[in-house]
Amino acid sequence: MRQLLFSISLILSLLCSSNVLFAQTNDWRDYLQQLAEEGMSSEQVETLFEELTDMESNPLNLNDLTTEDLRRIPFLSEDQRQSMSNFLEKNRPIYSVYELRNIPLFDAATVQMLLPLFVVGEYTGKKEKPSFRNIFLHGKNELQIRFDKVLPQRAGYKDLSDSILQRYPNRVYKGEDFYNSIKYAYTAGKRFQAGLVAEKDAGEPIFRREHRGYDHYGAYLAVKDVGSLKSLVLGDFRLSFGQGLVLNNNFSLGKTSATTSITRRTTVPTRHASTAESGFFRGIASAYAFGDFTLTAFYSHRKIDGNLSGDSVITSFKTDGYHRTQLERSKAGNVLEQVAGANFQFQRNRFQIGASMLYYQYNKLYQPDFQEYNRFYFRGKSNFNGSIDYSYRFRRFSLAGELAMSENGSMAALNALNFYPKQGISLSVLQRQFSRSYQANYANAFSDGSSVQNESGWYVGSQFSPLAKLRMAMYADVVSFPWLKYGLNAPSHSFDYFVQGNYRYDSNLSFDVRYRFRQRETNAKYPDDKTTAVLPYDQHKILLQASKTLSTKFYLRTILDWNSYKIEHFSVEQGWMISQLVSWKNPKKWKSDLSIGYFKSDSYSVRVYSREQNIINSFYMPSFYGKGMRMSLSGKYDFSRSLTLALKAGLTKYFDRNTIGSDLEEIDASHRIDVMTYLRWRF
Repeated sequence: MRQLLFSISLILSLLCSSNVLFAQTNDWRDYLQQLAEEGMSSEQVETLFEELTDMESNPLNLNDLTTEDLRRIPFLSEDQRQSMSNFLEKNRPIYSVYELRNIPLFDAATVQMLLPLFVVGEYTGKKEKPSFRNIFLHGKNELQIRFDKVLPQRAGYKDLSDSILQRYPNRVYKGEDFYNSIKYAYTAGKRFQAGLVAEKDAGEPIFRREHRGYDHYGAYLAVKDVGSLKSLVLGDFRLSFGQGLVLNNNFSLGKTSATTSITRRTTVPTRHASTAESGFFRGIASAYAFGDFTLTAFYSHRKIDGNLSGDSVITSFKTDGYHRTQLERSKAGNVLEQVAGANFQFQRNRFQIGASMLYYQYNKLYQPDFQEYNRFYFRGKSNFNGSIDYSYRFRRFSLAGELAMSENGSMAALNALNFYPKQGISLSVLQRQFSRSYQANYANAFSDGSSVQNESGWYVGSQFSPLAKLRMAMYADVVSFPWLKYGLNAPSHSFDYFVQGNYRYDSNLSFDVRYRFRQRETNAKYPDDKTTAVLPYDQHKILLQASKTLSTKFYLRTILDWNSYKIEHFSVEQGWMISQLVSWKNPKKWKSDLSIGYFKSDSYSVRVYSREQNIINSFYMPSFYGKGMRMSLSGKYDFSRSLTLALKAGLTKYFDRNTIGSDLEEIDASHRIDVMTYLRWRF
């Protein structure tokens, strides 16, 4: 404990004696942290973070922007994209990014998130003509290398005798105790992209005799906007159809503070450049436009991980990407997945209608172990989904929706209405009805659960400004689940309420308040007779945040996070964390962030999250329960315009335990140190 306090005092002393200061961070990172906390999968968060970071590193020119470019920005609704596209078309050339404040349907918070993603460049009014000369002679290269390590050593890396390993081969990891990834990207203008990705997780072997090279590889080549060809991708890609009831492995934000971003549109195929090992396709995809019609089609042929019963039956799919032990490595690529799909879309003026089809097939029988809750899950080797989607805008209203069917005849439907009575005010209503037997393995749409199945609900959300400096966002979602769910032995209901207020006193000082209440049901065992019953539970979450920019170089942020969890007839559980972020910067070379926090949490159900800054091009948001402290220090140094080095060290100290983690991840100490390094070279 004395060593910990000494380390903190030393860092604070260095900070106070430093004469370098910092500027305010970008709000889209805070927005992404909220998505991660509310349940977005780690694969989606990582992919979304890398996409936005790439846009920030290579900002789009407002004077050379298309509607398809805007669809790369996930927190904009389709109405906001169209509003921005219309504004730019009427007002080009744009002379400042701050002209975004004049776009109808945009509020101050949205503009703040958008500013780092755009620049104002030359306006010619002419489209760039693609040529092989521009592709091969005027492209830009970027190489990224990341190396992470955890200290002290975890149990999975300890030396064991040969006799023990022969008897218990899964007691150790097969590889080295560090994470490493290499990414290379080549970009020529807006129309050509190519790249390679190689990655190994900690514990996975690299360049061993029995495992040559890295554990995971990815590659892509993408061309867009060449004549009638809107997009062509070879290799790894993502795309979505309609509202996601049939297919969406792009982004689906669900319920967030951006209450108008609840509807989606069919997107052209885009390259998958993330290190995420699941949630993407591998093959060929293209989108071709002719007049008012657009045809999107793709084919994917990929080996994925599965948990098998025997050699021919898949009981579940393994999506974490870990191949560290002998058992995990035996599951690598043991299932062949083939997916083919198409979307045909017609759009004229404000009306759009589309039809989607998707067929997928596995080389083994998918047969999850039967439980009453999964009675209606997909079982078999292949499945087919089809849907019709639409959207229509008139005056200050917009409608969008999709009706889908699976091969077994079950249906899923989603319809939404957005209303914008005046600039800065919005109201959204969404209704969805997903049959308990609707089967769509690649669907990802607005929902309360983790799948598009067994759900019926109404969502109402709004954004408005009751005062000049106050911005409010709120929603309520009432849901019913007509069939059993995992961990719930009866049909159930859910109520979800959220309200957020942002008060900007001036350009340098702001306050945020966030409250969320969720009421659901769960299986619970009474401690006296150990019988299981379905009981309701209430969950409250409150976040208070104050941000202060002391100068163009120095920034402070204080956060208090509190939540509670109570099952009926049981005692309440609580968790809280208070943290302080200090950021400073030398405008020419150096940028640093220091975060210190104290947490106390009764259980995993009331875990708290550390909203600390990360090294560029990586997302990490650790959660904690128990009693302890978290401290992290990160820095970024620009050796030149082309070479950047980023470092981060995080220390977690627990006061209520002598070991951290469990099984092979167990650390025989009360503290854990995370070290992350990142090198970017542009040439």
